[in-house]
Amino acid sequence: MPWVGSMYIRFISPHWAAEARTYSGFFGPAYACRWSRKTPDWTADELSRELSWFSDRLNVPERLYKATGRGTRNGVCWFRDTAAEHISRARYVCWLLGEAGARMAELRSRRPGTVLWRDDHQIVALAERDARHQVCA
Repeated sequence: MPWVGSMYIRFISPHWAAEARTYSGFFGPAYACRWSRKTPDWTADELSRELSWFSDRLNVPERLYKATGRGTRNGVCWFRDTAAEHISRARYVCWLLGEAGARMAELRSRRPGTVLWRDDHQIVALAERDARHQVCA
């Protein structure tokens, strides 16, 4: 029987974050959409509610980068597959962003990269070298 490890889930936008060597996550677009005057009130209200929930229930990682001989590399956050409510709410935030015209995608990986930090709901990992080849649809 093949070994089955943990699955990690990340929600991304199509915007490349060079400092992390991967695509940007969903929190930046969610806050930008929340405060945009173009966002319908109902969407902004829902985003506020969801972002507040995450603020209350998701730790800010203690370590987000790694110093290297060539400078610093930023890590990226992934949900652990056991963080069911966090993932469900992140999917809803991404749906709201889609309704507002922002493209988002969900990535799944058993190998998210070198883990820099972890807690019960998430990890911070350095992106693999081939992160640009991950499809952002």
